[in-house]
Amino acid sequence: MRYFIAVYGEGSISKAAGREHVVQPALSIQIRQLEADFAVRLFQRSPHGMDPTPAGDFFYKLCIGLSRDLSSRSTPPLAILPPTSSFRRMWRPRSSRNICRKCRPIVTLATREHAIIPEYGSGVVSPRNLDAMMRNTSLMVDAAREDGRAGYNRAARGLLSPTLSYRIASLLAERCNLRNLLARPLADRFELMICRRAVLERLLVYNDKSLRRFVGDRMAEVLEGILRGRLEAVDQVLEGLRTRFPGHTRLLERRLLLLFALSKGAGIIDTMKAESVLSAEVATRLGASLRMAWEANIRRPVPPERDKAIS
Repeated sequence: MRYFIAVYGEGSISKAAGREHVVQPALSIQIRQLEADFAVRLFQRSPHGMDPTPAGDFFYKLCIGLSRDLSSRSTPPLAILPPTSSFRRMWRPRSSRNICRKCRPIVTLATREHAIIPEYGSGVVSPRNLDAMMRNTSLMVDAAREDGRAGYNRAARGLLSPTLSYRIASLLAERCNLRNLLARPLADRFELMICRRAVLERLLVYNDKSLRRFVGDRMAEVLEGILRGRLEAVDQVLEGLRTRFPGHTRLLERRLLLLFALSKGAGIIDTMKAESVLSAEVATRLGASLRMAWEANIRRPVPPERDKAIS
């Protein structure tokens, strides 16, 4: 169960193996054996890593619940575990007082979004923005359970509203000419929207490649429409920021893309080293070069003077 949670959280066999201090082939065998035992595919293998299927999402929630039970009860572990033979029925929950039948696909989508967001941590986005997105997706999961699509959309819109600090800084910039105060709130807001857009693009692929086979074409089209509606709303916010602060947003976007590329590159090097494609010496040299580039770009850019003048 611990190994499954590690692979789910990391989205990669190699990263999970490093985290759990086990060899990659052994961990891969463990996951395949788990899928064979339950006769259900838990992950969709892709060049980008391990994307959980809806069954994987459901099993993850089950594992988290079991972990809590094991830490808080004196009940023997085997008394808590469900029968293996019934898992294929369990991952499609039957009647539930909390989740209506039509709500399950949107709950699965929100749960997957919650799992993707941490991939943009580790310095790519600020801890404030990471926390804001994690809190928002938790609200989306709960709202989708209670009120379906309407609750999901209502909770998702909460992140589009400017923060109080942004509104105050924007007002002071316009009326009191205190433009430097706007730099950090603007960077936070732009970074938040860029990250949300990247996550939504990932969800579109997940919906088409993984979720469609479980929910059917009709529901997959509905979910795609919801995601594209959210993308359009994010793009409107980004367009407004780019129009008002063209120079600063261009620098912020370049920094984010570079940091994300460097983060991906470091992950690829670790994978190639683990698979003995690269020697330890070459991997160390490449890693050092990437770290130097990271440190050179980790600081947020200063707003150009032209943007200060038109803000």
